[in-house]
This record gives sequence, C-alpha cells and structure tokens, in this order.
Amino acid sequence: MLAACLCDDGRSDLTLQIEGHGQSARSGGTRWSTHGIALLARLDSLGFGDHDPVHRYARRSLDPFLWTTQQWPGPRTPAARDLMRGLQDLSMEAGITVAVWGRGGRVAIATLSGRAADMLRRWDGLREDFLILSVLAVRTIERLSLVREREKLTAREMEILELAAQGFTTTAIARQLSVVEQTVKFHFRGIREKLNVRSRAEAIARFAVMDTGAVAPDVRLRRKSSGASQEPEARNMG
Repeated sequence: MLAACLCDDGRSDLTLQIEGHGQSARSGGTRWSTHGIALLARLDSLGFGDHDPVHRYARRSLDPFLWTTQQWPGPRTPAARDLMRGLQDLSMEAGITVAVWGRGGRVAIATLSGRAADMLRRWDGLREDFLILSVLAVRTIERLSLVREREKLTAREMEILELAAQGFTTTAIARQLSVVEQTVKFHFRGIREKLNVRSRAEAIARFAVMDTGAVAPDVRLRRKSSGASQEPEARNMG
C-alpha cells in the first residue's frame, strides 16, 4: 500500500525497516524494500540502515526530512562520504526519510529514494502525505503483529494472562485454575518466550495492547465450589 501510493512510475524506491528496542537493521531488525534482495545486500554492505547519518538522524527526528548524497544530516566524516558515494552509485542520489515510533520502543524508518531531481521536485507535495501513509502502514503492521502474537498463545496461556492483567498473583492464579504454582510459572516462561519479553510485567503490557475482544471464549474467572470471591486480593505485585 505504501509503495503503491508513493513510488512514482518506477522513478523511486521505498525501503521500510522495523527495529525493536536496541536493534538495528542488521542486528535483529526487519527490512523490506522495492529494491529487491540483491540491492538490499548492497545497502547492508555499505552500512545503510544501521548507524549511517540518515538513520541516526531519523531516530531523533519527529518529522520527515529530505537528504541528498551531497547534503545530509550529521558530520561530513570520511565514512559518511564513502557511504554517500556508494548510494550514488546505486542511483540513490536523494531520499525522504521519516521515523514512526511504535509500541515497546520499536521504530519503523521509511525511506523513499531516487534521483535527486525527482526527490527535490516531489518534496513539498509529498512531505505530509509521506508521514501520514507511513504511520498508517506501521500501525497496520503492528496490528498484524499483535494478531500473530495472540495466535501463538494457547487458550490456557491467554487465560493466565487475563488473570494476571486483572491483578492476580501467581498464587491466586493457581488457586483460580486449580493447579499448582509451578504450573503457572511454567506457562509464564512459555508466554515470555513466545512474546519475546523478559518479564511478567512486559508480558501483561503486551497483552494489554492485543485485541482482547478476540480472547479465547473459555477465558473466564472460575467460581470455586467453596464460594471463594472472584475479586483479586490486595497484594504486592513485585
């Protein structure tokens, strides 16, 4: 969708990379481009998408910006000059770049690149549309990602997360589900691994932004035969 709206009759190309917290395109991030795999490999060899001047600046900027291989944000170091010469050899003479911040510290950086004359001509008319379309594209990707994460979880894992999100401790969850605490802890280890988070709190936060309207229908607070209250107890969540 983003490429179809922005790429002008084949005269420009789009690159979109999504980085998790502390990641880059070459250390766990995800990258997609109309350039194709071969050219992406060339960009990787140049270091474009990692700690280059364009992406460093994008991570600090709230607005789209225009750059060329003659004028770019940041210092004119020998390494930066070599990178820009490499981009020019690939016909990436200029670009419009924007960063869109998402949940959990993730950032998506979109770059529309092409010949300098085309990018300079399109800059004024494209700046606002580029930001809006990039945000829409990233939000769509995030939503699909959350759906995939939810689908990874079993009904029991969703049930445990639902209770944890309501404030139940491990002991209270075990009591509600009529299992031992070790079973709850075992499920939480699986949940953390599937959601790629480090802690129970992060797992609950991730669960909170999922489409909980699609939670498995058997996620319920179970009423104990002894008539115990269903309400969470006051507790130390540490």
